[in-house]
Amino acid sequence: MRCVVGVKESVMSLKKRLPFTSGLFTRMITEGYVYVDKTRFLYELIMSDGQYYMFNRPRRFGKSTVVTTLKELFLGNKELFNELWISGTDYAWPVHPVIHLDMSKLDSGSPEELRESLTRTLRRIAMDNNVSFDVASSPGNQLVDVVTALAKQQKVVILIDEYDCPTVSHLDKPEIAKANHAILKSFYTKLKALEEHLRFVFLTGVSKMPKDSSYSGLNNVQDISLDPRVAALAGYTEEDLHTYFLPHVEDLAKKRGVATQQIFDEMRQWYNGYYFSGDTSISVYNPFSILNYLHNQVCQNYWILSGRPSFLLECLKREKYTLEELDKVCKEPVVLSPSGGERLSLSLLLYQTGYVTIASADENRRFYYLGYPNKEVKEAMEGSVLAYLAGVDFNEAEPFIRTLKNAFIEGDVAGFVGAIQTFFAQVPYKLHIEAEKFYHALVFALSKGLGLVVQCEVVTSLGQIDMIVQNRDTVFVIEFKLNVPAEKALAQIKKRRYYEQFMHPSRRVFLLGVAFNFSDKKLAVSYVSEELQNV
Repeated sequence: MRCVVGVKESVMSLKKRLPFTSGLFTRMITEGYVYVDKTRFLYELIMSDGQYYMFNRPRRFGKSTVVTTLKELFLGNKELFNELWISGTDYAWPVHPVIHLDMSKLDSGSPEELRESLTRTLRRIAMDNNVSFDVASSPGNQLVDVVTALAKQQKVVILIDEYDCPTVSHLDKPEIAKANHAILKSFYTKLKALEEHLRFVFLTGVSKMPKDSSYSGLNNVQDISLDPRVAALAGYTEEDLHTYFLPHVEDLAKKRGVATQQIFDEMRQWYNGYYFSGDTSISVYNPFSILNYLHNQVCQNYWILSGRPSFLLECLKREKYTLEELDKVCKEPVVLSPSGGERLSLSLLLYQTGYVTIASADENRRFYYLGYPNKEVKEAMEGSVLAYLAGVDFNEAEPFIRTLKNAFIEGDVAGFVGAIQTFFAQVPYKLHIEAEKFYHALVFALSKGLGLVVQCEVVTSLGQIDMIVQNRDTVFVIEFKLNVPAEKALAQIKKRRYYEQFMHPSRRVFLLGVAFNFSDKKLAVSYVSEELQNV
C-alpha cells in the first residue's frame, strides 16, 4: 500500500443524522447521515499490488460500511464520493462487475439451509447480470460459473462480508458449526482458482482463517487485520470524533451545562481503547457505542448489551476454561494466530470478539499483551461472567459487589463473608455442585467486580494461595475448603506462611479461611479470620 498526501481532507461542517441503525454507504451519503471518510485507506489498498485481502474486526465495528463503500468504488459511482478524500486523487473510476455476499444474511441453521441459501443468493446475482449456472452443482461451482461469465465484460470484484458468520454464530452447537465450516471451505477454495478473472477480493469477519489445512485452497489471502496502515479503517479515531461529531457533542454539552471537553473525556473512558496493531499510538472508539451514546445522550453498555456474550460464555463452559485462565489472558503474552487445534484459543477468542484488545506488543517475536479496552467492556464482561456462572441476572449481582467492596475497604471480614454468603443464597440450587472449584470461581468472579487486584492460585515457595484480594492499604489472604472446617483453611495459611510477602507497616493483612459446607442441596458458609499485626 502506498501513502498519498496533498489532497483535500473531508470535513463535516454541518450537523448530520447519526447512522446508528444502518451502515450502508449509499444510504449514509444520499440521506444526510454522518459518514466518517475512510476512503484514503481504501484508495491505498486498491491501488497496491495485492489482490486477496482478509480484514477481521469484532461485530458492529463498521465492517459492512467498509464493504459497501468498496462496492460503490468498484461500480464506478463517482458522484457518491464528490465530498470525500478519494475525489481529489488520481483514481480513474473503472467499472467492474461486483459480487457482494453478506454471509450474515444467509440461512445457516443447518448445512442444508446454508447450501440452499448460498444457491438462492448466487441465482439472484446471476439473474441481475443476465448470466446462468447449473443449479444442481455445488455453490462453489456456481460461483465459478457466475464469475467466469461476468469476467467476459471486465475483471470481477468479490466482496464477502462476515465470511465466518455461518460458523461462529453456531459455536454453541459444534455439529452445525463443523458442517457449515465444511461447506464454506469448499466454497472459498474456489476463489483461488478464479484468480485470472478477479480484480480484487475482500473478506471481512470476526475470526481469522486458521493456519492448518481448513482453508488451504485459499492460501493466497493477505491478512491485513493487524496491519497498522489500516488500524483505523473501522472504528472512529479521536480526530474523527472532533471532525464529524462535534455538533452532536456540543448539543449534549449544552444540554448538560458542561464543557464539550467533558463529553469527549466521558466517551474516551467508556468507549475508546481498541488497538488493532502493534502500533499502540493508533486507538479507535467502538462506533456502535459512540453513535448510540450521542443519540441517547447517556453512558451505558450499548455494544455489550446489543449482544450479550452468551455464545462466548457457552464456549468457556464447553471448553472447560477456568476463570483463572480468563484472568491470565490479560497478563501473559499471546500470539494472535489461530492454531487450528480443536480447543479454541481463549486469548484469540476474546480478542476476535472484542472483549479484549492489544495493550502492548513485542512485534519482533509477534507477541501481544491483551487487556480490556474500556470501562464499558470491562464492567459488562466481568458482570456477565459472574451472572452466567451464578445463574442470576447481572443487576442482581451489582448490590453484592458494592457491599463486598465496602466491607473490604473497611477491613470488615464478617461483612465481606456475609456478602458472599448472601449472594450464594441467590444462586439456584440446581447450579450448586459439590466441588470446591465451583465456589472458588464464584468468589473470584464476584471479587473481580470490586475494581481491586484479585489473584488466584498464587504460587509461593511453600505452596499455592487460593486467592489474594488487595489494594494499597489492605490485603485479604484467602484459603477455601469444601466440607472441611474453616479452621483447617486458616491453619494452612499460617503453616505455609502465605502472608509473608504482603507484610508491611502501612498495610493491614487479614488471613481468611472459608469453608463451604454442602448438604441436602443447601450451602452453608463458615469462616475464621485473623488480622496480623505489622511491626
